[in-house]
Amino acid sequence: ISFYGRLNYSYAGKYLLTVNGRRDGSSKLNPDDRWIVYHSEALAWRISEENFMKNSKLFSDLKLRGGYGITGQQDGIGNYSYLARYNISNNAATYQLGNTFYNMYRPEAYNPFLKWEQTTSTNIALDFGLWNNRVTGSAEVYKKETKDLLNNVGVAAGANFAPEMLANVGLMVNKGI
Repeated sequence: ISFYGRLNYSYAGKYLLTVNGRRDGSSKLNPDDRWIVYHSEALAWRISEENFMKNSKLFSDLKLRGGYGITGQQDGIGNYSYLARYNISNNAATYQLGNTFYNMYRPEAYNPFLKWEQTTSTNIALDFGLWNNRVTGSAEVYKKETKDLLNNVGVAAGANFAPEMLANVGLMVNKGI
């Protein structure tokens, strides 16, 4: 379940603000880590609307903008992956009693510490239009950092579980221009 809100504000058509808020809940995660709040903010200044730029023959559009935000995801987490469970075995793991073979119940790998994977994004950009927008473009610097990556990790041999299970591991950083 999710709750979402957004606010856009513009002052004099040249100062812009956007704020987003979101509260997400997932029954795939343990009750202590089930709910999380995400947010994002963005500011922009349309420089081309300033009096000192209105009569520019070079710049028809010029905007400086920046943003910051956090998002999350839970893809790949199965239902009840945080609970200890038993599943019936396949025919390769049966128990013989007399002439009858019985499927067994065996434990399934689980991780009670699973939580949301979170990505934080930051950017600063300059959008421009030249000569009555005959030439337009944008230059941007960004950084995107994902923590608590969801990935399968190996389980110790002899643990009587599957060879791997899902866990929050790792950090990934992307940045560039």
